[in-house]
Amino acid sequence: MLTIKERELILQGNHKGKTQQEIAKLLGCHQSSVSRLLEKHKRKGIVANLLRNGRPTKLTKAVLAEIRLLEW
Repeated sequence: MLTIKERELILQGNHKGKTQQEIAKLLGCHQSSVSRLLEKHKRKGIVANLLRNGRPTKLTKAVLAEIRLLEW
């Protein structure tokens, strides 16, 4: 996983015209990591990780309501 500082260095390197391979070699990471980060920045405009909600439930709202009634 890349640190925030490494992510910022990737953006700086890209801005200066360095190739993804050059940036990856300088930071000691894989070229695909650089590519994914640049794509993420292009799409979302940020480099930080976003919060995740976790795995969605497979239960329907009706089943969850029944379970809540059983708990009382």
